[in-house]
Amino acid sequence: MMRPKRFITALLLLQPLASLTYAQQGQLKYIGANDGPWNVDDSWLDENTLQHRTPTSNDIARVPKNKSVKMTNETGSAYALIIEGPVLQTDTPGTLKIEQGCTLNLHGSGANTTLNGELQFVDASGTDDAPLLVIKNDHTILKTDNSLTARILGDVKSIIRGDDANDTLTLGDEEDDTARAAIMGDVDIEIELVNYGDVNATHPTRQNPKPRITLKTHVKSGHGSWKATKGELIVDVDVTGAGQWTAGTDGLIQINDNVTTPSQAGTGAYLQADYNGKLEVNAAVSGFADWKLGLTSASTAPEIEINAACTDLNGSFTMRRGLFDVNYASCTEGQASLYSDSSTYDSVIEVHYDAQDPVFVTFSGSCP
Repeated sequence: MMRPKRFITALLLLQPLASLTYAQQGQLKYIGANDGPWNVDDSWLDENTLQHRTPTSNDIARVPKNKSVKMTNETGSAYALIIEGPVLQTDTPGTLKIEQGCTLNLHGSGANTTLNGELQFVDASGTDDAPLLVIKNDHTILKTDNSLTARILGDVKSIIRGDDANDTLTLGDEEDDTARAAIMGDVDIEIELVNYGDVNATHPTRQNPKPRITLKTHVKSGHGSWKATKGELIVDVDVTGAGQWTAGTDGLIQINDNVTTPSQAGTGAYLQADYNGKLEVNAAVSGFADWKLGLTSASTAPEIEINAACTDLNGSFTMRRGLFDVNYASCTEGQASLYSDSSTYDSVIEVHYDAQDPVFVTFSGSCP
């Protein structure tokens, strides 16, 4: 379903730049004071007409490096965004802050938002209403330079949603790994998401309460990364694609709906728990993927807990340390690689369950 949409976008990009961005869309540059409000005409400069006006649904809104704009008790609109990243060490990333009770609507159909700085959801308005980013049509968010701040960051509970059930948000680019923008912090993702970037339940400065990302309401797909690092990633919808799932330090990934990886080997799909992270599987996981437990952590106890009948270890299972906890009768056996120092031992892993006895895991073959 997604390939035709991406093909149409590619055709549009072959047209002259003016026909795509300037004939129908203006480009407005934010020139106001740092943390100034969005809906002030004098804070924006139309770079075509040199007039001052607030962005509309037909305008690309550009936040330069070293500038920040804050939405406070307001609703804003744009066709798409350009948020610049730092160039020099003395630069700060361009930043758009959406406070609680505020909404930003992105209207561009098949449009690209360039995110090299930060789009932040913040708590400063004294309301419990979650800040909203609403995608009015299919939209792509891309990183275009080597900035480390190319991210949507939820400082408070926030929501990314579509205007209707047909809207799709694409994070990153299917063919370009350097375009990996990120979604981090506290965010509910209530739109069909195609993830070629990074979705990570973590926050650069806050771990209490733990940041949480919840995948909700619409299916997700893509070959990007799904992570929980000092946070929680809750999966409440179907997810497909050759993704990389990692529960890291103080992280929890809880899979409550089906995860389907490609049926063939060599796609790079894997599920892993490391350090003291936990991967909790409460729904079917199927397809070909590598399972990894405790391969890089030193003296910690990561855990993979399987509570679903249809989990399929169709791939390799590699364990160095940690707890592999299986609580269901119908789990398949598969190939395991056991590590001891620098030696690797290939073995068969068999998972047994009996209602009257504890779960146990046995290994056979050349074990250390």
